[in-house]
Amino acid sequence: MKPSDKKREKHKALKGRKKKEFYFGWQDGYGAFLISKSSENAVIQYIQNQQDHHRKKSFQEEFIEFLNKYGIEYNENYIWK
Repeated sequence: MKPSDKKREKHKALKGRKKKEFYFGWQDGYGAFLISKSSENAVIQYIQNQQDHHRKKSFQEEFIEFLNKYGIEYNENYIWK
């Protein structure tokens, strides 16, 4: 069987399944953010001082500020569950 035939057969098999079998979502409790190369040193410094930094402001407080600053929508009823 040629590779293109294998791909076609796989597509047919997947297409025939119910939609709910293909749920995709991020794992609960995780988030990912990108930074620019120009911010790299600031991020490294932040990580190195994170323990001291979080003595002044909790991770939760800082995370909510970050989401608000960058206009990321969230529901606080679900964000920490």
